[in-house]
Order: sequence, then structure tokens, then C-alpha cells
Amino acid sequence: MASKIVGLDLGAREVRACEVTVGFSSEALEAVYVEPVIPEPDEPLLRAQLRAAHTLLSRHKLLHEPLALGLPRALTSTALMSFPFKQPNKLQEVLPFELEELLPFDIEELFYADMVARDLGEEGVELLVAYALDGQLAELFDEVSEAGLNPKLLTLSGLTLPSLNLPRPPWGAQVLLDMGELGSEWVITSSDGLPRRIHRLDVGGEAVTRSLAEAFKVELEPAEQGKLREASLFSKADIAQIRSESDRARAQAIHHAVEGALKPMLQELRRTLASYERETGEEVSELLLMGGSAQLGGLSAYLSAHLGVEVRFAEAPETLATIRADEAKGAMRFHSAYGMAMALARRYDRRLINFRRDRYAYQGDADALKSAIIWVAVSLICALSFYGLQVSYELDQLRGEVEALEGDVRSLSTQLMGVDSFDIDSLKTRVLTTKGGAAEVPETSALDTLGELSSKVPKEVEVEFDLFNVTMPPGGRGRLELRGKTQTVGDVSVVIGALEEGRCFAKVKKDSVSKSVDGRTSFRLSAPANCK
Repeated sequence: MASKIVGLDLGAREVRACEVTVGFSSEALEAVYVEPVIPEPDEPLLRAQLRAAHTLLSRHKLLHEPLALGLPRALTSTALMSFPFKQPNKLQEVLPFELEELLPFDIEELFYADMVARDLGEEGVELLVAYALDGQLAELFDEVSEAGLNPKLLTLSGLTLPSLNLPRPPWGAQVLLDMGELGSEWVITSSDGLPRRIHRLDVGGEAVTRSLAEAFKVELEPAEQGKLREASLFSKADIAQIRSESDRARAQAIHHAVEGALKPMLQELRRTLASYERETGEEVSELLLMGGSAQLGGLSAYLSAHLGVEVRFAEAPETLATIRADEAKGAMRFHSAYGMAMALARRYDRRLINFRRDRYAYQGDADALKSAIIWVAVSLICALSFYGLQVSYELDQLRGEVEALEGDVRSLSTQLMGVDSFDIDSLKTRVLTTKGGAAEVPETSALDTLGELSSKVPKEVEVEFDLFNVTMPPGGRGRLELRGKTQTVGDVSVVIGALEEGRCFAKVKKDSVSKSVDGRTSFRLSAPANCK
């Protein structure tokens, strides 16, 4: 049966979720969902986002499914650190001291998680470390828990973007740039498709809106509407083609406002790309745009001209574009939610940065296991109860049959000896005498042997007999034939031991023992009788 995985993206204006089903050897996107974020008066944005997320997941019955969630962009910072060794235990021992030397915080104030960014071979390893102030992270966990969410993967969403398996350039590294309302995040993936660097900056669509509001001396809401209608980064050629002087001046004002808002992002992009190329020796050949704010007019041409790399919109995975036709055009909006869901579905959480560790360790699997154990226990109790009822019913049936046999024996005793008696030995002697010794009554029978087995085989050993035959020919040696099933080979040995402890079968032969289709052990036994 397929299980469900959910990727959740907390946007400033809406919460987006992707539902992925995981089968035996594949994953499939089943659905995408959206819920608007509508903060109440004086309500923090994060609380409003989590409230919307809870509503969305509850509505689609996904609240208790494994969840992947991206950390708020402003909460974490990252550092790239190199070590001349790669033993995991030694790295975890040394890392806190190195972080304390690097950052202006006491290590007790920080909570961090790391992943291998690059294997340096004999020179050691390069770690990508994400860290947050412990107090702020604790507040986040409190908010998330109060909202009824329990993410299994809590990471930097950009690190999961490679799980989308986007088309790669024929050579060099690739940059995946996600522009949101409140900030931007970009991850640099090497030619093998693995994330090597990640950078986060609080520059996004809101910064453009504020810059436009300031430039045109308007409130934020009309500035936002203006941004959506006509904001763009114009090239000199574009402006030269505008005939009206007033329109040309307006276009230049819009361009300068947008350019000013994005200047910090452009500077940081240029710096990180140059740093990557210098440190790894691998050129960056392509930048892919995604995110709602990446729809800004002229952005791809502007970035390409200033960074010297090809810039285009990331191509939406076919399954996502099929479900959301708008994802096939322009910048993807469900990329973060889909990437996180796929990363968790493919178990990338084991090698990615994940803040669900130490005192924040994820307990969902343990809770599920506890629940499963409880249900198994309840099922066993019910099964044992029904088994007890069945055994009780079968015992009642056997008692009735025994009582009927006793009645028959007493009736036969009255006929042969004139006495109402249940003395089997006397009855045997009487029969022999009556028959004149022409026929012998065996000293044992299948019923006697079965009774001995019942008393000697422990109750916990389950035995099912398909054939139980004891032959005692007159004047000859008898023989036992036995076929049946047990749970294990050891149980067969228990049956053999019980037979050999009885009166008549000292040497039991194991004719065959094998596994049956239902997983139990089939056996066939035989033994010569050492009694008549």
C-alpha cells in the first residue's frame, strides 16, 4: 500500500502543499493545494501561516502524514567549513569549537545542523552548516507544535530543489534562484547535481513594492498593484523605443526603483558565484529562476547581462505542470513544496541539513510504532480471547463425545459382563475370552497415543495433524504414521520427543520436514511399535 508524504511551503500570501504518494519503488505527485494567509489584527505572520497550513492539511486529511517544512528564511544563516579529515564522529566533536571561533556567539546560544557539501578526497571534507539562535528556534518549535504540525524534515527549502531533477546544462554548475515575497534563496549545484552552496537574503517582492511606493510617493497597496501590472527592469533599447517622453521617464523611474531594490541581491549573487568558481574550479553556466517574485518583467535578461550566465525560468516537472497548468508558464510557485515532499519521499532527509535532531528530534515514527504495538497487543488479546472461546467450545464438544463413548462402553460392559462398568482392561479380557483368543485387542490405539501426546506436548506448541494412524495387526508389530504441520522445525522435535517418551514408540523416524506455502513447517513421521 502506498504511503503519503506532504511538502509544505509557507508563503507570505498563501500556503502551498504538495501531496506525494510513495510506492515500493517509485514516487508520484498526487495533488497540490493552496490556502490563503490572512493574518488577524496584531497576529504575527508566522502564526497566520501555520494556522493556514493547519486548515489546509486538515481539510485534505493530511495532518498526520509525514511532513517536510522549510525553515523561515530570516531564522537561519549558513557557513561553509573545511576540515582535513572526514570521520563523522571526529567532525561532530570538533565542529562546535570551530563554529564558536567563527561566529560572534557562544555555542550554547546556537543550534546547528550540517551536511557534507563536498568530499575533498585525501584533503578531508567540506561541510555546509546552518545555524540559528537556540531561543528563536525554540519559539519556532512552540509555534509549530501549537499549530498541530510535526514536520519530519525541517530544512532550508533550497537544499531540496535538486530533488526535482530539473534539466541540467551540458557543462558547469547550475544556480537555482527562488524569489519569494519576503526574500530570496539560491542554491548552487555542481555538475553532479548535488547542492554545494546555499545563500539566503531578505530581498524579494516586498522590497520591490516598498521601493516603488517610495519612488512614486504612494501607499504600499497601490504600489503592489502597480508592481503586478507594469513593474519591470527595462533595457536601454526598451526605453529608447518608448516615444512619449513622460512614458519614457516613468519607465526609467520604475526601472531605477526595481533595480535599487534588487541591488543587494545582485551584489550577493555576483559575490557567491565568483567565490564558488574560485574555490571549486568549476564555472557556473546557468541560472534558473523560480518563485512568484521571479515573474518580474525583464529580470532574466537583467541578471544574465550582469552575471554573465544564461538565465531562464526553471522548467516545471511534467507531473506538476499536468496538475497545475500555470506551472508550465513563467516561474514555478509550487517548487519548494514539491521539492521538499520529493526529498522526504526519497529519504534525502538522511543526508540533508535537518533541524529535527537532538532535543528537537522527530518522534513521529516512534509514536507510530508505539501505536502499532498497542494495536498489535489489542489484536493479540482479541485473538487470544477468540482462541480461548474456540478452545472452550472444542473442549465442550470433546467432553460430549467422551461422555457418549463412556455410555457406549458401559452398555457394552452390561452386555458382555452383566455389570455396568468402565473397566477397559476387564472388558478387553472378556472380549478375548469370548472370542476364544482368535482375535487380539491391541494394547494401544491412535486415541491412546493422541492422549499421551496431548499430555506431553507443551501448550504453546501448535500442532495440526493431517494424518494420525496407528496399526496393530494381530500377531505382528504395530506401526505409527503421522503427518501434520507446526510453526517451526523445533516444534517437530518436541512432537518426536513426546512420542518417544510414551509407551509404544521408542524410535521415531523423521521421514520428511519442509516449509509449506503458508510458512509453517510440514512433517511426516513414522515409528515401529514396541507394544502390541
